Amino acid sequence: MKLPFLLPRYAPLRKLLTMSVLLLGAGISAAAQARDSSRLAPDLLSIVVTDIRIATEWYRDRLGFSTVREIDLPERDSLRIVFLKRDSFLLELVGKRTVFGIGSKVPGYDRFNDPRLAGFNKVSFRVPDIEAWERRLKAKGVLFHLPLIHDRNFGLRTFIIADPDGNLVQFVQYDAARQ
Repeated sequence: MKLPFLLPRYAPLRKLLTMSVLLLGAGISAAAQARDSSRLAPDLLSIVVTDIRIATEWYRDRLGFSTVREIDLPERDSLRIVFLKRDSFLLELVGKRTVFGIGSKVPGYDRFNDPRLAGFNKVSFRVPDIEAWERRLKAKGVLFHLPLIHDRNFGLRTFIIADPDGNLVQFVQYDAARQ
């Protein structure tokens, strides 16, 4: 079935309509690109770890990351880099022979209760079912620094765990009213 505006006698109208759609589409596309030009989205987090094998296993086994690439540069202080991915998030784990954790220099240092060390404090993941994540991680024996709480001031439920090097990993589920 042909629509009337596609018939030959409507060729001038069809050309005008086609040009209008193209111009409108170009205008929408340009406007969308202008809005997106200021978009900022996390792409990668890089963490220096004391034992890359243990850290890689931890992020894979506990948080469900998959290894996507590994780089070994033995001539650079036995540098090893492992790229892990979960959904669209890329995690880069970096290990070297001479890496040390703050705990080896400041015995008993607790990043959660005494965050004086400069640098990133934690990484946070938004999840759709925080109770399911809490159960899964408890079953895997993960150390919880902050148990699951409901913070009504911020409109969220959250808990915080630590990876093998003591890096803090937060899980967040926002209340429906806040989303």
